[in-house]
Amino acid sequence: MTAAERELYEAWLGRARDDLALAKVALAQEPPITWGVVYHAHQAAEKAFKAVLSVAGLPPMPTHDLDALASAVAASGAKLPPLCEETETLSPYAVEPRYPEVTRDYTVDEAKKAIAAAERVVVTVEEAYGRDG
Repeated sequence: MTAAERELYEAWLGRARDDLALAKVALAQEPPITWGVVYHAHQAAEKAFKAVLSVAGLPPMPTHDLDALASAVAASGAKLPPLCEETETLSPYAVEPRYPEVTRDYTVDEAKKAIAAAERVVVTVEEAYGRDG
């Protein structure tokens, strides 16, 4: 990994960790801000996948589609195991929570599952490429 790729990886992974932390803060509120939880959980996974693409020297894809990002990661030759269950859990939260007119009420259980899925993505990336590149 070049110095520039490492720097970009660290920036994307740092943002992924920040989104994961924000999801946990939203869950801890009384009442929990469940739309914020699922939104930030999705964002954490998205940014973790973009971190992996930066390692391969690829520009981040301007998409929120986790399936497309996971496919790009696989095509890049990245050393990650498939994260199909996690992308399936998080994909519904790509757009809906962004818009109050279409956001539904998410349950606390859904929010917890979203955090767990996002954590698995972030931790898997960290285990494969390091916490700091």
